[in-house]
Amino acid sequence: FNVALTSAISTITITNPQPAGTVTNIVFVFNYNGTGYSVTWPASIRWAGGVAPTLTTTNGKRDVFTLFSIDGGTSYNATIVGQNF
Repeated sequence: FNVALTSAISTITITNPQPAGTVTNIVFVFNYNGTGYSVTWPASIRWAGGVAPTLTTTNGKRDVFTLFSIDGGTSYNATIVGQNF
């Protein structure tokens, strides 16, 4: 998903994941306009270390994250692909 972050995102709903045992992979690209908007991640998303990353706020920059699930969408493991591109 390629997202122009122009306001805070308070809800992310992930629907129709692949069945358990099959990988569901999602890539988010957040593009920034210079304002520090927040993203509220669902509780089902698990970040390494248990803490969601701080988002970039620089105009014209982007952050890229990938999420994957192998349990039918019950939980997603999230990683930072890169930030401040």
